[in-house]
Amino acid sequence: MKQHQCMGYVTPYFWYAPANYRIWEERDQFTQRLTAWRFYGQIAQGDRTVYMDGRPHPPAEAMHTFTGFSTGHYDGDNLVVETTHMKLTWIKRNGTALSDRA
Repeated sequence: MKQHQCMGYVTPYFWYAPANYRIWEERDQFTQRLTAWRFYGQIAQGDRTVYMDGRPHPPAEAMHTFTGFSTGHYDGDNLVVETTHMKLTWIKRNGTALSDRA
């Protein structure tokens, strides 16, 4: 549909999309503590950053983006990520609607 052809890709689609993803870590230059994971894919909506430094999520009225705002922590060997502030959109593969509160 014409009204959907310029929609960006949202975070859940990022993991299904066929692309050449690059992942790198950001560390504090003085303490060498992990501050963020950065994900970049050729098909997704630019960079996705998962902040690991304990920063708070922005207020509800802050700008929403296709990749949202993500913070993470490790639970054992598992990376647990919470993402907020995603735009309302559709998941590309099957056309299922995706709320900004998904």
